[in-house]
Amino acid sequence: MLEPHFTTIWEFLGWNLAYNASAEFDDYRERYRWVIRGIDFLARGLEYNTQAPKLFKPAGWTMSQKIGGKAADENLQYRRLLREDDDFGARHDCKMPWERDNWLLGNRWYKIGEDLVLRGVSIGNEAEFNYFSYSRLNLFSYASWKRLDGIFGDEAINAWKNAGEEWKKFGQMDLSAAIPIDGSIQMRPGVESKRAKLEETDIVREEERLLLQKLDSFSPRLREQLCIERWDQLAETPGQQGSLLSSLNQSFEHHDADSSLPYGELKMIRAHLEKRLENKTPSRSGHALHRGAACAEVHSTRLSR
Repeated sequence: MLEPHFTTIWEFLGWNLAYNASAEFDDYRERYRWVIRGIDFLARGLEYNTQAPKLFKPAGWTMSQKIGGKAADENLQYRRLLREDDDFGARHDCKMPWERDNWLLGNRWYKIGEDLVLRGVSIGNEAEFNYFSYSRLNLFSYASWKRLDGIFGDEAINAWKNAGEEWKKFGQMDLSAAIPIDGSIQMRPGVESKRAKLEETDIVREEERLLLQKLDSFSPRLREQLCIERWDQLAETPGQQGSLLSSLNQSFEHHDADSSLPYGELKMIRAHLEKRLENKTPSRSGHALHRGAACAEVHSTRLSR
């Protein structure tokens, strides 16, 4: 191997083995073997890249979701085969069958990645809130599978309690939100990210609501102007624009005026895009905005005005 520290190759080929190569076989046992080959490949990549949290996440995800998640139609069979797989247990230090649970094994890699992040290793532009959520959500999946495995009583209750306690601790963590503290659109090298705690969400939302009311009382049109200017800046980054459009569509479909603060801004963007389409006037952000407007026109539902 010429460059074992290029983590993207490990991630891509591990995914390809576990998800694509495995799908070529009819027998679920043969598919399982290819899934495990993908997981072993990712584990080998981690041996070369012990300080790469961006690789620990796909390893944890594949172990968790490809064995027991909705991505695998054979999750019942895969979980049984994993418990019976003594060779896998010997390779990955989980020799007892009860230790070979995909959710717990996935959390091993998630937690190593989290420890690296807490020690200051970068995960690029990804929000720490997102990165740290995977291991906590795994605990809820682990508890949920107790019923599917026919396990009830104290063991199942304790699994749910542990998941709830860990989620509460997660809400108390001070984490990066991957939002530039200087108010710019995109994270850049040398720019510090805003930090927050999930348990403070309701407090922050109420503060935001009061500040927006104050802004609207000072200048009713200023918020719309700022919103559209920010959208035009996002047109330079299609990934961010696509993410915003996705939120736009979901907000239109599941709108609750009392609980969805972004709805007003998203409504402004929708009206802005429709006006651009009707006028067919090129915007300064070029083709990306036109693509976004067309996407919004096709996929968004009409608002009742």
